[in-house]
Amino acid sequence: MRARWILNLFLLLLVAGLAWSVAGDLRQARDSSRLTGMDPTRIEGVELTRPGRDTVRLERITGGGWRLTAPFKVPADPERVARLLEVVQAGVVRSFPAEGADLERLGLAPDPVRISLGGQTLRFGTTEPIDRLRYVASGDLVHLTQDIYYHLVTAPASDYVEPHPLPPGLTPTAADLDGTPLDPATLAALAALKAERVEAMGGDLDGRILRVQPPGDAAPLRLLVSADGLRWSRPDLRLTYLVASPPPALVDPEVAGAAATAPQPGSLPEQAVGMVGTVQPETPPPAEPAPLVDEELDAQSQPQPQPGWGEAVVEPGAPAEMRVERLAPDSVQDEELDPMDARQREIEDAVATSFGGPPVRSNAQIQREQAGSTDEDAIVSPDAAKGPPPAVKLRP
Repeated sequence: MRARWILNLFLLLLVAGLAWSVAGDLRQARDSSRLTGMDPTRIEGVELTRPGRDTVRLERITGGGWRLTAPFKVPADPERVARLLEVVQAGVVRSFPAEGADLERLGLAPDPVRISLGGQTLRFGTTEPIDRLRYVASGDLVHLTQDIYYHLVTAPASDYVEPHPLPPGLTPTAADLDGTPLDPATLAALAALKAERVEAMGGDLDGRILRVQPPGDAAPLRLLVSADGLRWSRPDLRLTYLVASPPPALVDPEVAGAAATAPQPGSLPEQAVGMVGTVQPETPPPAEPAPLVDEELDAQSQPQPQPGWGEAVVEPGAPAEMRVERLAPDSVQDEELDPMDARQREIEDAVATSFGGPPVRSNAQIQREQAGSTDEDAIVSPDAAKGPPPAVKLRP
Protein backbone atom coordinates (compact mmCIF):
# COMPACT_ATOMS: atom_id res chain seq x y z
CA MET A 1 0.00 0.00 0.00
CA ARG A 2 2.83 2.37 0.85
CA ALA A 3 4.55 1.69 -2.49
CA ARG A 4 1.31 2.59 -4.32
CA TRP A 5 1.09 5.96 -2.55
CA ILE A 6 4.69 6.71 -3.43
CA LEU A 7 4.01 5.82 -7.09
CA ASN A 8 0.93 8.06 -7.22
CA LEU A 9 2.85 10.96 -5.68
CA PHE A 10 5.62 10.51 -8.23
CA LEU A 11 3.14 10.52 -11.10
CA LEU A 12 1.46 13.65 -9.69
CA LEU A 13 4.76 15.49 -9.54
CA LEU A 14 5.58 14.39 -13.07
CA VAL A 15 2.26 15.69 -14.42
CA ALA A 16 2.73 19.02 -12.58
CA GLY A 17 6.20 19.40 -14.08
CA LEU A 18 4.93 18.71 -17.57
CA ALA A 19 2.10 21.24 -17.12
CA TRP A 20 4.55 23.89 -15.93
CA SER A 21 6.79 23.21 -18.92
CA VAL A 22 3.88 23.43 -21.38
CA ALA A 23 2.63 26.66 -19.78
CA GLY A 24 6.12 28.15 -20.09
CA ASP A 25 6.29 27.18 -23.76
CA LEU A 26 2.87 28.71 -24.40
CA ARG A 27 3.87 31.88 -22.57
CA GLN A 28 7.07 32.11 -24.59
CA ALA A 29 5.19 31.53 -27.83
CA ARG A 30 2.62 34.17 -26.89
CA ASP A 31 5.30 36.70 -26.02
CA SER A 32 7.18 35.97 -29.22
CA SER A 33 4.01 36.76 -31.22
CA ARG A 34 3.80 40.27 -29.74
CA LEU A 35 5.71 43.43 -30.57
CA THR A 36 7.37 43.42 -27.15
CA GLY A 37 7.27 41.45 -23.94
CA MET A 38 6.85 44.60 -21.86
CA ASP A 39 4.26 45.07 -19.13
CA PRO A 40 2.31 48.35 -19.74
CA THR A 41 1.85 48.87 -15.99
CA ARG A 42 5.63 49.07 -15.49
CA ILE A 43 6.30 51.72 -18.15
CA GLU A 44 7.30 55.01 -16.54
CA GLY A 45 7.72 57.29 -19.56
CA VAL A 46 6.64 57.63 -23.20
CA GLU A 47 7.95 59.78 -26.03
CA LEU A 48 6.18 60.21 -29.38
CA THR A 49 8.32 61.52 -32.23
CA ARG A 50 6.54 62.59 -35.42
CA PRO A 51 8.43 64.34 -38.24
CA GLY A 52 7.18 67.90 -38.72
CA ARG A 53 5.04 67.86 -35.57
CA ASP A 54 5.49 68.46 -31.84
CA THR A 55 7.23 65.79 -29.80
CA VAL A 56 4.95 64.48 -27.05
CA ARG A 57 6.45 63.40 -23.72
CA LEU A 58 4.48 61.68 -20.98
CA GLU A 59 5.60 60.55 -17.56
CA ARG A 60 3.91 58.50 -14.87
CA ILE A 61 3.04 60.34 -11.66
CA THR A 62 3.93 58.75 -8.34
CA GLY A 63 0.72 57.50 -6.79
CA GLY A 64 -1.08 57.09 -10.11
CA GLY A 65 -1.92 59.06 -13.22
CA TRP A 66 0.13 60.63 -16.01
CA ARG A 67 1.42 64.07 -16.85
CA LEU A 68 2.35 65.77 -20.11
CA THR A 69 5.79 67.39 -19.98
CA ALA A 70 5.99 68.45 -23.66
CA PRO A 71 4.74 70.39 -25.51
CA PHE A 72 2.38 71.26 -22.61
CA LYS A 73 2.94 70.84 -18.89
CA VAL A 74 -0.49 69.68 -17.81
CA PRO A 75 -2.12 66.54 -16.40
CA ALA A 76 -2.67 63.89 -19.08
CA ASP A 77 -5.80 61.86 -19.82
CA PRO A 78 -5.12 58.46 -18.16
CA GLU A 79 -7.60 56.60 -20.35
CA ARG A 80 -5.98 57.89 -23.52
CA VAL A 81 -2.49 56.99 -22.28
CA ALA A 82 -3.66 53.49 -21.26
CA ARG A 83 -4.91 52.85 -24.80
CA LEU A 84 -1.58 54.06 -26.20
CA LEU A 85 0.43 51.72 -23.96
CA GLU A 86 -1.45 48.71 -25.30
CA VAL A 87 0.76 48.96 -28.39
CA VAL A 88 3.56 47.10 -26.59
CA GLN A 89 1.37 43.97 -26.51
CA ALA A 90 0.05 44.26 -30.06
CA GLY A 91 -0.15 40.92 -31.83
CA VAL A 92 2.24 40.12 -34.66
CA VAL A 93 0.94 38.41 -37.79
CA ARG A 94 4.37 37.69 -39.27
CA SER A 95 7.93 38.99 -39.04
CA PHE A 96 11.06 39.13 -41.19
CA PRO A 97 14.64 40.44 -40.74
CA ALA A 98 15.17 44.15 -41.28
CA GLU A 99 18.52 43.44 -42.91
CA GLY A 100 18.10 43.28 -46.67
CA ALA A 101 14.59 44.85 -46.64
CA ASP A 102 13.88 48.09 -48.46
CA LEU A 103 13.12 50.09 -45.32
CA GLU A 104 12.56 53.33 -47.21
CA ARG A 105 9.88 51.73 -49.37
CA LEU A 106 8.23 50.35 -46.21
CA GLY A 107 8.21 53.85 -44.66
CA LEU A 108 10.66 52.81 -41.94
CA ALA A 109 13.49 55.09 -43.11
CA PRO A 110 14.96 57.66 -43.00
CA ASP A 111 12.83 59.40 -40.32
CA PRO A 112 9.72 57.39 -39.43
CA VAL A 113 7.09 57.96 -36.79
CA ARG A 114 8.26 56.26 -33.61
CA ILE A 115 7.38 55.69 -29.98
CA SER A 116 10.00 55.19 -27.28
CA LEU A 117 9.01 53.59 -23.98
CA GLY A 118 10.96 51.74 -21.35
CA GLY A 119 14.20 51.89 -23.30
CA GLN A 120 12.65 50.31 -26.42
CA THR A 121 11.71 52.09 -29.65
CA LEU A 122 9.03 51.05 -32.13
CA ARG A 123 9.23 52.55 -35.63
CA PHE A 124 6.02 52.77 -37.66
CA GLY A 125 5.98 52.51 -41.45
CA THR A 126 3.31 52.25 -44.14
CA THR A 127 0.68 49.54 -44.60
CA GLU A 128 0.98 46.62 -46.97
CA PRO A 129 -1.58 46.71 -49.80
CA ILE A 130 -3.28 43.32 -49.38
CA ASP A 131 -4.33 42.95 -45.73
CA ARG A 132 -3.66 46.60 -44.76
CA LEU A 133 -1.29 45.48 -42.00
CA ARG A 134 1.11 48.07 -40.56
CA TYR A 135 4.89 47.66 -40.80
CA VAL A 136 6.46 48.16 -37.36
CA ALA A 137 10.20 47.74 -36.81
CA SER A 138 11.62 46.75 -33.45
CA GLY A 139 15.34 46.05 -33.17
CA ASP A 140 16.52 44.02 -36.14
CA LEU A 141 13.06 42.71 -37.05
CA VAL A 142 10.17 44.10 -39.07
CA HIS A 143 6.72 42.99 -37.93
CA LEU A 144 3.31 43.15 -39.56
CA THR A 145 0.54 44.04 -37.07
CA GLN A 146 -3.09 45.14 -37.13
CA ASP A 147 -3.31 48.88 -37.88
CA ILE A 148 -5.10 49.93 -34.67
CA TYR A 149 -2.46 52.05 -32.90
CA TYR A 150 -1.03 54.35 -35.57
CA HIS A 151 -3.72 57.01 -35.04
CA LEU A 152 -2.82 57.14 -31.34
CA VAL A 153 0.88 57.59 -32.07
CA THR A 154 0.21 60.40 -34.57
CA ALA A 155 -2.59 62.15 -32.60
CA PRO A 156 -2.16 65.85 -31.72
CA ALA A 157 -0.59 66.58 -28.36
CA SER A 158 -3.84 68.22 -27.19
CA ASP A 159 -5.59 64.83 -27.47
CA TYR A 160 -3.60 63.63 -24.48
CA VAL A 161 -4.54 66.58 -22.24
CA GLU A 162 -6.79 65.81 -19.28
CA PRO A 163 -10.26 66.92 -20.51
CA HIS A 164 -11.35 68.78 -17.35
CA PRO A 165 -10.81 72.57 -17.52
CA LEU A 166 -10.14 72.62 -13.78
CA PRO A 167 -7.37 70.43 -12.30
CA PRO A 168 -8.62 66.95 -11.32
CA GLY A 169 -9.79 66.78 -7.73
CA LEU A 170 -10.07 70.54 -7.34
CA THR A 171 -13.26 71.68 -5.61
CA PRO A 172 -13.51 75.49 -5.82
CA THR A 173 -14.40 77.31 -2.65
CA ALA A 174 -15.62 80.38 -4.55
CA ALA A 175 -15.89 81.65 -8.10
CA ASP A 176 -17.17 84.72 -9.90
CA LEU A 177 -17.98 85.59 -13.49
CA ASP A 178 -16.94 89.15 -14.36
CA GLY A 179 -17.19 89.91 -10.65
CA THR A 180 -20.61 88.29 -10.11
CA PRO A 181 -20.37 85.48 -7.50
CA LEU A 182 -21.59 82.02 -8.53
CA ASP A 183 -23.90 79.88 -6.42
CA PRO A 184 -22.83 76.58 -4.77
CA ALA A 185 -24.62 74.45 -7.40
CA THR A 186 -22.58 76.10 -10.15
CA LEU A 187 -19.38 75.54 -8.15
CA ALA A 188 -20.14 71.82 -8.03
CA ALA A 189 -20.85 71.84 -11.78
CA LEU A 190 -17.49 73.51 -12.41
CA ALA A 191 -15.65 70.73 -10.56
CA ALA A 192 -17.37 68.04 -12.67
CA LEU A 193 -17.19 69.87 -16.02
CA LYS A 194 -15.58 67.78 -18.78
CA ALA A 195 -14.66 68.94 -22.28
CA GLU A 196 -15.48 67.06 -25.46
CA ARG A 197 -12.24 68.18 -27.09
CA VAL A 198 -9.12 70.15 -26.23
CA GLU A 199 -7.19 72.26 -28.73
CA ALA A 200 -4.38 74.79 -28.75
CA MET A 201 -5.60 78.27 -27.83
CA GLY A 202 -6.07 80.61 -30.79
CA GLY A 203 -5.13 84.24 -31.13
CA ASP A 204 -8.53 85.97 -31.20
CA LEU A 205 -10.11 85.56 -27.77
CA ASP A 206 -13.31 87.04 -26.48
CA GLY A 207 -15.58 86.24 -23.59
CA ARG A 208 -15.98 86.80 -19.89
CA ILE A 209 -13.44 86.23 -17.13
CA LEU A 210 -14.17 83.35 -14.78
CA ARG A 211 -12.17 83.52 -11.55
CA VAL A 212 -12.00 80.27 -9.56
CA GLN A 213 -10.59 80.15 -6.05
CA PRO A 214 -9.03 76.78 -5.07
CA PRO A 215 -9.02 75.61 -1.42
CA GLY A 216 -6.41 77.09 0.87
CA ASP A 217 -4.16 79.99 -0.02
CA ALA A 218 -3.51 78.93 -3.63
CA ALA A 219 -3.67 81.60 -6.30
CA PRO A 220 -7.00 81.82 -8.14
CA LEU A 221 -7.36 80.33 -11.60
CA ARG A 222 -8.58 82.56 -14.41
CA LEU A 223 -10.42 81.24 -17.44
CA LEU A 224 -11.93 83.01 -20.43
CA VAL A 225 -15.45 81.71 -21.14
CA SER A 226 -17.27 82.53 -24.38
CA ALA A 227 -20.74 84.07 -24.23
CA ASP A 228 -22.41 80.79 -25.25
CA GLY A 229 -20.39 78.87 -22.64
CA LEU A 230 -18.98 76.41 -25.18
CA ARG A 231 -15.34 77.57 -25.24
CA TRP A 232 -13.25 77.68 -22.05
CA SER A 233 -9.73 79.00 -22.51
CA ARG A 234 -6.90 78.85 -20.01
CA PRO A 235 -4.26 81.43 -20.98
CA ASP A 236 -1.81 79.99 -18.42
CA LEU A 237 -1.81 76.66 -20.33
CA ARG A 238 -2.54 78.13 -23.77
CA LEU A 239 -5.32 75.58 -24.21
CA THR A 240 -9.02 75.85 -25.10
CA TYR A 241 -11.57 73.33 -23.83
CA LEU A 242 -14.68 72.76 -25.97
CA VAL A 243 -17.66 71.99 -23.71
CA ALA A 244 -20.95 70.56 -24.98
CA SER A 245 -23.14 71.21 -21.90
CA PRO A 246 -21.95 74.23 -19.91
CA PRO A 247 -23.55 75.20 -16.57
CA PRO A 248 -26.55 77.49 -17.21
CA ALA A 249 -25.08 80.26 -15.08
CA LEU A 250 -22.13 80.50 -17.50
CA VAL A 251 -24.33 81.07 -20.58
CA ASP A 252 -25.29 84.61 -21.55
CA PRO A 253 -29.15 84.73 -21.58
CA GLU A 254 -29.19 87.05 -24.60
CA VAL A 255 -27.01 84.67 -26.61
CA ALA A 256 -29.08 81.66 -25.54
CA GLY A 257 -32.32 83.44 -26.47
CA ALA A 258 -31.00 84.45 -29.88
CA ALA A 259 -29.86 80.90 -30.59
CA ALA A 260 -33.25 79.49 -29.57
CA THR A 261 -35.29 81.86 -31.77
CA ALA A 262 -32.98 81.87 -34.80
CA PRO A 263 -34.41 79.88 -37.73
CA GLN A 264 -32.52 76.73 -38.57
CA PRO A 265 -30.75 76.61 -41.96
CA GLY A 266 -32.89 75.09 -44.66
CA SER A 267 -36.14 75.21 -42.66
CA LEU A 268 -39.30 77.29 -42.99
CA PRO A 269 -41.54 78.63 -40.21
CA GLU A 270 -44.54 76.57 -39.23
CA GLN A 271 -47.42 76.73 -41.77
CA ALA A 272 -45.21 78.55 -44.29
CA VAL A 273 -46.52 77.70 -47.74
CA GLY A 274 -44.67 80.05 -50.05
CA MET A 275 -41.80 82.45 -50.39
CA VAL A 276 -41.87 85.65 -52.38
CA GLY A 277 -38.45 87.01 -53.35
CA THR A 278 -37.94 90.61 -54.35
CA VAL A 279 -34.92 91.75 -56.34
CA GLN A 280 -33.83 95.36 -56.30
CA PRO A 281 -33.30 96.43 -59.96
CA GLU A 282 -30.09 98.19 -60.88
CA THR A 283 -31.87 100.45 -63.40
CA PRO A 284 -35.14 102.31 -62.89
CA PRO A 285 -38.09 100.09 -63.76
CA PRO A 286 -40.29 101.02 -66.74
CA ALA A 287 -43.36 103.12 -66.14
CA GLU A 288 -46.36 101.23 -64.84
CA PRO A 289 -49.22 100.80 -67.36
CA ALA A 290 -52.41 102.70 -66.78
CA PRO A 291 -54.78 101.00 -64.33
CA LEU A 292 -57.69 99.07 -65.75
CA VAL A 293 -60.92 100.95 -65.97
CA ASP A 294 -63.13 97.97 -66.33
CA GLU A 295 -64.22 97.06 -62.82
CA GLU A 296 -64.86 93.46 -63.79
CA LEU A 297 -61.34 93.00 -65.20
CA ASP A 298 -59.93 94.78 -62.17
CA ALA A 299 -61.78 92.41 -59.88
CA GLN A 300 -60.51 89.41 -61.83
CA SER A 301 -56.93 90.60 -61.45
CA GLN A 302 -57.19 90.47 -57.65
CA PRO A 303 -55.96 87.25 -55.99
CA GLN A 304 -58.84 84.92 -55.19
CA PRO A 305 -58.98 83.29 -51.75
CA GLN A 306 -58.37 79.56 -51.72
CA PRO A 307 -61.10 77.36 -50.25
CA GLY A 308 -60.39 76.11 -46.76
CA TRP A 309 -57.87 78.82 -45.91
CA GLY A 310 -58.16 82.19 -44.28
CA GLU A 311 -56.51 85.46 -45.11
CA ALA A 312 -52.78 85.44 -45.90
CA VAL A 313 -50.60 86.95 -43.23
CA VAL A 314 -47.14 88.25 -44.19
CA GLU A 315 -44.41 87.79 -41.59
CA PRO A 316 -43.60 91.39 -40.46
CA GLY A 317 -40.10 90.52 -39.21
CA ALA A 318 -38.91 89.08 -42.52
CA PRO A 319 -36.15 90.98 -44.35
CA ALA A 320 -36.89 93.01 -47.46
CA GLU A 321 -35.18 90.47 -49.70
CA MET A 322 -37.43 87.65 -48.62
CA ARG A 323 -40.96 87.59 -47.24
CA VAL A 324 -42.41 84.37 -45.95
CA GLU A 325 -46.15 84.13 -46.48
CA ARG A 326 -48.07 82.38 -43.72
CA LEU A 327 -51.58 81.11 -44.31
CA ALA A 328 -53.82 80.71 -41.29
CA PRO A 329 -55.84 77.48 -41.64
CA ASP A 330 -59.59 77.28 -41.16
CA SER A 331 -61.17 75.13 -38.52
CA VAL A 332 -61.89 72.66 -41.35
CA GLN A 333 -58.17 72.26 -41.90
CA ASP A 334 -57.56 71.38 -38.25
CA GLU A 335 -60.11 68.57 -38.06
CA GLU A 336 -58.78 65.04 -38.37
CA LEU A 337 -59.83 63.27 -41.56
CA ASP A 338 -60.36 59.60 -42.15
CA PRO A 339 -57.23 58.12 -43.80
CA MET A 340 -59.21 57.21 -46.93
CA ASP A 341 -60.75 60.71 -47.12
CA ALA A 342 -57.34 62.31 -46.64
CA ARG A 343 -55.87 60.19 -49.42
CA GLN A 344 -58.80 61.02 -51.70
CA ARG A 345 -58.25 64.74 -51.07
CA GLU A 346 -54.55 64.43 -51.96
CA ILE A 347 -55.42 62.74 -55.26
CA GLU A 348 -58.04 65.35 -56.13
CA ASP A 349 -55.57 68.16 -55.41
CA ALA A 350 -52.94 66.49 -57.58
CA VAL A 351 -55.39 66.02 -60.47
CA ALA A 352 -56.61 69.61 -60.18
CA THR A 353 -53.05 70.86 -60.30
CA SER A 354 -52.23 68.76 -63.37
CA PHE A 355 -55.28 69.89 -65.33
CA GLY A 356 -54.62 73.49 -64.43
CA GLY A 357 -51.42 73.49 -66.51
CA PRO A 358 -50.84 73.24 -70.26
CA PRO A 359 -52.44 70.32 -72.12
CA VAL A 360 -50.41 67.12 -72.36
CA ARG A 361 -49.66 65.91 -75.88
CA SER A 362 -48.16 62.73 -77.23
CA ASN A 363 -44.95 62.58 -79.26
CA ALA A 364 -46.92 61.66 -82.36
CA GLN A 365 -49.22 64.65 -81.89
CA ILE A 366 -46.23 66.96 -81.45
CA GLN A 367 -44.74 65.68 -84.72
CA ARG A 368 -48.03 66.22 -86.56
CA GLU A 369 -48.36 69.68 -85.06
CA GLN A 370 -44.89 70.59 -86.32
CA ALA A 371 -45.87 69.24 -89.74
CA GLY A 372 -49.05 71.36 -89.76
CA SER A 373 -51.51 68.57 -88.91
CA THR A 374 -54.30 68.70 -86.34
CA ASP A 375 -53.95 67.73 -82.70
CA GLU A 376 -56.78 65.21 -82.59
CA ASP A 377 -54.72 62.53 -80.82
CA ALA A 378 -53.66 64.73 -77.90
CA ILE A 379 -53.78 62.88 -74.63
CA VAL A 380 -55.64 65.86 -73.19
CA SER A 381 -57.09 68.31 -75.64
CA PRO A 382 -56.89 72.05 -74.98
CA ASP A 383 -60.68 72.21 -74.61
CA ALA A 384 -60.66 69.39 -72.05
CA ALA A 385 -57.85 71.06 -70.16
CA LYS A 386 -60.00 74.18 -69.71
CA GLY A 387 -62.83 72.24 -68.12
CA PRO A 388 -63.08 70.81 -64.60
CA PRO A 389 -60.86 67.83 -63.80
CA PRO A 390 -62.39 64.37 -63.95
CA ALA A 391 -63.33 62.65 -60.71
CA VAL A 392 -60.78 60.14 -59.47
CA LYS A 393 -61.82 57.58 -56.91
CA LEU A 394 -59.74 55.21 -54.81
CA ARG A 395 -60.03 51.51 -55.32
CA PRO A 396 -61.77 49.78 -52.43
